[in-house]
Amino acid sequence: MGLVQPSAYHCSRAAAGAVLTYGLIYYTVAILDALLWLATLRATRARGVRGPVTAWIVVAVTATLALTLLGASEYGTAIFPPLWGILAALPAVAGIIAVLRMRRRA
Repeated sequence: MGLVQPSAYHCSRAAAGAVLTYGLIYYTVAILDALLWLATLRATRARGVRGPVTAWIVVAVTATLALTLLGASEYGTAIFPPLWGILAALPAVAGIIAVLRMRRRA
């Protein structure tokens, strides 16, 4: 008995499903980032201690998500393109700049 080889159709459907899943993960990260920054904006408008603390927490979460996208691998190969991780890191960089400017004003 020989090994049963999957059909080309089955392989292409599996690959398409994987691409769809990875795309959904990326968009979930983007939506989560946007919601977190909206919460930070709301906390900052209250003009209390809560604003900078919330901003630092959101920067940490955003940076963690970006590093996860950059470092995720399966069987030694990267799952997500490096550009996705770099794009996910941009809100964290902007957040660090905003928090530092917010601290300078206080």
